[in-house]
Amino acid sequence: MGRFVEAADRHQASFLPACLEDYVDADNPVRIIDAFIDELEMAELGFARVQPAPTGRPGYAPGTMLKLYVYGYLHQLTSSRKLEREASRNIELMWLTGKLVPDFKTIADFRRDNAGAIQIACQRFVAICRALGLVGGGMVAIDGSRLRAVNTHEKNYTKGKLARRKAHVEESIARYLAELEEADSGEIFAVYVDPLCQRRGVGRLLITALAQHLKESGYQGAALAVVAGNHTAISFYQSLGGVCVGKATDVGPIWKSENIIFPWNDLTRLTESFRE
Repeated sequence: MGRFVEAADRHQASFLPACLEDYVDADNPVRIIDAFIDELEMAELGFARVQPAPTGRPGYAPGTMLKLYVYGYLHQLTSSRKLEREASRNIELMWLTGKLVPDFKTIADFRRDNAGAIQIACQRFVAICRALGLVGGGMVAIDGSRLRAVNTHEKNYTKGKLARRKAHVEESIARYLAELEEADSGEIFAVYVDPLCQRRGVGRLLITALAQHLKESGYQGAALAVVAGNHTAISFYQSLGGVCVGKATDVGPIWKSENIIFPWNDLTRLTESFRE
């Protein structure tokens, strides 16, 4: 008579507690991230708050936060909330960060303050992986190509090819950071003001309240869409500093409309502009 493999009892105590180190194999790529970042000169790369403040609540070390972002780049974790969630449940990230779990707002603030330095660090990481012959398969999520060893006309690497490859890596990292920025922005679905109450500041009060709510919820920016033919609304959002970045088509069961997209990358600046 057949039988299934028996699972471990969740309530069974272990005589010797499992060590976190035992869960990460010696050849796990996460060890490369750890060794690479531990050797970086964070201040030279331009990271802020490399030296801890002598007073106040201790913050997270820039190296720890960078490990989180490099891991996220490799595994395409494209929002601060995803990074926070994985840090609390992913064994590899627990090992990498020492079981530290920064909240999503702290993660987003670190990216906002160190975007350029993060991009440089990721570029160096990919370059080192290539030099060591570690790039391939899923090692680098976005740029998963291999360096070829056979030196033929079709397979060799000239300066031009290397320059294009470098530009591709830079573009992929910038795209990843942009996706994080977009994912950390809230969406204002719709704002309507009764015609009898227009031009009395009601719209500004509504936008202020919405922006403040998004800010308190941990979002860094906001975006909304306006029907292309609504010139009054377009002028209103432009007066608030909104700049059109593109158009999107909204298709419903019985309608189809062209919308203009207005983003605000800094909610703090948006809310402060209303008080002026």
